[in-house]
Amino acid sequence: MDEVKSVFTGLFIALLALVTVDHWHDIKLEKQYFLKDAAKVALDLNVSPTTVMDEFENPEYGTIKLTVGERDSYGFRHILALHSPEYLPYEEKVGGQFDKNTRGKEIIRAIYRVYKQAIKYDGADFFGHGYKVYIGATKVDDNYNTYVLVVKRYGDKILTFFPVDELDDFDLQLDIARDLSGVYSFPKAYLVDGDLGDYVEKKSVDDDELLDSMYNPKYGWIKLYVGNSRYGFRHILMRHTTRYFRDYPEKNNATMFNQFADGTDIWRGMRQMYEHAALVELYNSAFDRNEVYVGVAQIGGDPERCLLVVRKYDKKIVTFYPLSLKREEDLRDEYLTRYRFYYEWD
Repeated sequence: MDEVKSVFTGLFIALLALVTVDHWHDIKLEKQYFLKDAAKVALDLNVSPTTVMDEFENPEYGTIKLTVGERDSYGFRHILALHSPEYLPYEEKVGGQFDKNTRGKEIIRAIYRVYKQAIKYDGADFFGHGYKVYIGATKVDDNYNTYVLVVKRYGDKILTFFPVDELDDFDLQLDIARDLSGVYSFPKAYLVDGDLGDYVEKKSVDDDELLDSMYNPKYGWIKLYVGNSRYGFRHILMRHTTRYFRDYPEKNNATMFNQFADGTDIWRGMRQMYEHAALVELYNSAFDRNEVYVGVAQIGGDPERCLLVVRKYDKKIVTFYPLSLKREEDLRDEYLTRYRFYYEWD
């Protein structure tokens, strides 16, 4: 009888040990915030922003820390301010909201569970800014969601954490950029609410406002400015769309974007195209003024073969448009004519 009792006692202790190890974080969390709202603890103005709320470990990515942080830039206060309807009435709340009544302790528990089994999202390194992005899924208050966790690259502090409905790469980048606009100076294009084309059409927007910087690992950085009728995003919309600047008289009908493509679609396609573009010497000016790239992008739902022109000396984008076969023939003829003239004149 004693032997049977000893066996059952051993099994019970082993089972208890397994349960305790598996739920150690939950037990620690409950103990730390027993009869307390973890969110209200963080929102106490007497608590220093550097105070560590919790630590989380992933065997591949290491240990990260959730600090109290600052409302406008990082940490738990930032998460609550931008993504929780329950805490911190804040005029700049963005997408990716936690369900109403989700308590602070549940958000911390979600961070632990997401990071424990997270996948690193390298696609979010789209500005070369210093952060790491992880994606994972867990259940919070009986609702199963996908979450994004952003951590400072050269350190271990959590910047933000929020649920996402769709994992479309570009939309996710928009969410991250808008969420962290207080931490880094993100290009204007990512912070515009609504269609970028409507924004650029406004006369009050300065020509020299920088919309975006785009990177190709072989060719480096180029810049997209609002511009005017001669260069930049305004030139692209004026000359190559029917949707914008409808009174502009010099539309090029051989190089028009799909009428259903909006300004954001065109900008998005430009980024996608330049990332995998080829520099084509045949189309470059004989006077070595521009760099011309050719590539393919999804614009307005359709794959488009496009041409991108960049001014060589300052890397400003001059124009961008669909490259039809007819337009390609015209460019070849124009290039050969220019080259012969330059050669003979010289």
